[in-house]
Amino acid sequence: MAFRKICVLVGVFICSVFVKGSSQPQARVYLTFDELRETKTSEYFSLSHYPLDYRILLMDEDQDRIYVGSKDHILSLNINNISQEPLSVFWPASTIKVEECKMAGK
Repeated sequence: MAFRKICVLVGVFICSVFVKGSSQPQARVYLTFDELRETKTSEYFSLSHYPLDYRILLMDEDQDRIYVGSKDHILSLNINNISQEPLSVFWPASTIKVEECKMAGK
């Protein structure tokens, strides 16, 4: 059952990427980390004590969600309440992809 939910979530995510088109939306505001911290409107978030290289994949303003990729996980965060526990899908890289990255020096 959990596997089916994961497949549905991944399928919806992949479809939404193709529906939006290939052009990347432009960010509305650019802030340095220090500028963001000065606003006191941000909150620290981490899945673990190790760096996971978070990347924003998609911001869905209609559903108030932001989808974030990190090492071995895809997260869905509520943009109105970032302290709320995120929805998380464990999605590790395949052994072949890990080896390709090692060979590329990543």
